[in-house]
Amino acid sequence: MVLVGVVGFIMLYVYEMNQILWQKSFFKFFFTGGFILIFGSTLFAFISDLSEISNGVQLITGIILFIIFLYLLIYTLFFAIPFKESYVEQFENRTVYKEKMYALSRHPGVLWFVGLYGSLVLIIPTDLMIILCVVLSLLNIVYIFIQDFWSFPKLFVDYKEYKKGTPFLIPSINSVKKSIQSYRRKT
Repeated sequence: MVLVGVVGFIMLYVYEMNQILWQKSFFKFFFTGGFILIFGSTLFAFISDLSEISNGVQLITGIILFIIFLYLLIYTLFFAIPFKESYVEQFENRTVYKEKMYALSRHPGVLWFVGLYGSLVLIIPTDLMIILCVVLSLLNIVYIFIQDFWSFPKLFVDYKEYKKGTPFLIPSINSVKKSIQSYRRKT
């Protein structure tokens, strides 16, 4: 199952390369396909180890954290940014979305992804789940390094400026303030 998740991330890497190098519509499927394989590998690992589910406080904590991190991940990737401009349209002179979650850090989804997979380990603390969570989290970090240092500077005309004012991954006090302020502004 870990291999299926790895293939999912390879598809995301190919999708990222396509945005810069080839710009072929066929490879747009790799974005969705990659997510499906990652989700599928996670679901299969979860179902196959259900007999090893934790209990008590650990289970309740894991479920609560899972719900929180799942919400944050979905919100950050699909609702905190203009969806069509971010995932559907390809155009020149694209600018970075710098508000809300993306004022917090340049890659806030990774924080929620790692939290989500950590909560799965609390729910089902098996070797398979631990290996899957560590491998997928590391591959996600590799993915954001590719984006941050290679593809995003080419895709977004203002990415270098964005990098100067927004932390890579771990929010700072200033970025937390900027994020809160952007939520308070009427958009």
